[in-house]
Amino acid sequence: MNNFDSPILYLITLTLLFVICLIITFKRQRSSDMPDKFLILYFWSFFYTILIAFIFVFGYGKYFPHLFRTAHITAALGMPFSYFYIRQTLFPRKLKYADLLHLLPALIFVLDYLPVFLLSADEKISQAEHMDGAQMRLILNDGLFMPAYGHIIIRYSLIILYFIAQVILIRRSSSADKNLIITENPPLWKWLKLLTGTQFIFFIGPLISTLVSNNNVIVVFLNLSAILVAIVQCYFLVSHPSMLYGLIENYADPVSNSQHSRNAEKGEAEKGLPDAQSTENPPVYVNQYTPEILDEIGTAVEGYLQSQKPFLKARYGIQDLARETGISVHKISAYINRRHHMNFFNYINQLRINAFMDKIASNEQARKTLEALAGECGFQGRSTFIRAFKKETGQTPSDYLSNSTH
Repeated sequence: MNNFDSPILYLITLTLLFVICLIITFKRQRSSDMPDKFLILYFWSFFYTILIAFIFVFGYGKYFPHLFRTAHITAALGMPFSYFYIRQTLFPRKLKYADLLHLLPALIFVLDYLPVFLLSADEKISQAEHMDGAQMRLILNDGLFMPAYGHIIIRYSLIILYFIAQVILIRRSSSADKNLIITENPPLWKWLKLLTGTQFIFFIGPLISTLVSNNNVIVVFLNLSAILVAIVQCYFLVSHPSMLYGLIENYADPVSNSQHSRNAEKGEAEKGLPDAQSTENPPVYVNQYTPEILDEIGTAVEGYLQSQKPFLKARYGIQDLARETGISVHKISAYINRRHHMNFFNYINQLRINAFMDKIASNEQARKTLEALAGECGFQGRSTFIRAFKKETGQTPSDYLSNSTH
């Protein structure tokens, strides 16, 4: 089994990961988007973890002594980056200070090993030379306060927890009615499931190997799991250029060909507005999602919403907006997610709440009930209105009305 602890396997894996890291960092056109930033961080942390393991396990640590033990930092960050990538892709929202808690395991390791990091180069080389592969990767007993296997236990417990959290996110998005990625970008949906699925290998192999109670066997399974995950993930990305280079194929578009024709007649193709496509239905490249293109989408969408106020109609949905503006569902959703950090439903409710407040400012409540005003703003029921209003303002409509009259 020691053949699996081979430098050749490491080099193959490192080469694959390095190529993927370079492409998604410098070639991927959407690298300014929040999800893509986390994807880049995930792959670079994955690459760095395996690189440092290769350097010190196979005797090259004497050339890079100050990198000693640093792989365990990125190993603690990989799964949080993966989780944030999936969460921001499926349920984009603004990051909060509470999200920094995900960095806590890495911070604990840094604090525990701070004396080791402050050692001289010769002292670090001396420590590394007296360790075999199992001690290098499993037995972390040279810190300040953590027991020998403490960090490893914490790490694999977190891997399992993050894996479960990602599965929950994907299951919540498994309905095509709620998740436009399923119909608009199937490769991305498949990639999210594959990314999570392959991470199951991260812990199941090493977990099973612990039953043998042999550190060398555990190390072999650690190597195999990391290498297999890297190869499968890299192969998928290489075989799907639309994912790797940031291209989105136009699999489904709610706008009919006749609508496309009308868009073209209006000159939207020359203006570069979204969804002015020919009947050949070519792929939509993600460079349409640069900040400038997002500005164009926003001008078209928000201009229509503010001038026509279609959100005042009950049951108004994203398909309706796509049909009326000639802009695809995916592009409208992408604009709202990336610029407003919310989904379409919450965005429309926010507009409805603003319309309701305008009515209050005009003293319309003197002639009509709050429920009637809410209905005029597009809300279907009292409970839905109250819930949306409280989410937006932090108080009930009655409380808001009472405070506004004082």
